[in-house]
Amino acid sequence: MTAGGRRVADQTPTGRACSGGVPSLGHNVIAVTLPGLDPDDPHRASTTVAQQADALRSAVDTAAAHSSTVILVTHSGARYPTSVLLDRDPTAVARVVYVDSGPSADGSAFDASVPPEQNQVPLPPFEQLRAVSTA
Repeated sequence: MTAGGRRVADQTPTGRACSGGVPSLGHNVIAVTLPGLDPDDPHRASTTVAQQADALRSAVDTAAAHSSTVILVTHSGARYPTSVLLDRDPTAVARVVYVDSGPSADGSAFDASVPPEQNQVPLPPFEQLRAVSTA
């Protein structure tokens, strides 16, 4: 990323926590929690990747209305709606930065060991993740 008033659509709670210094580099940040990722969302279990891609598109369009260049930073499982967005419109953003992830392949699964009838995969507590990351 380079300075100069470019917008970054950042779509995860982790991304929001890490984006504190980005504005000081001349970038604007739009932090987005995708549908279904808010634990209090009553439709959490029925939210689709397509709906998440639609919400991501809306954030990208908002960013584009205020800047000529949009750089999308995506983290972890958010790579799936990012891939859908880019399949629909490869020109939607100027660049994509994948953090702890990468583009998803056609037909790939987030975790093939999860049974199809299971509609949620709880994350470990942040304390456990923090302990692993500092070990």
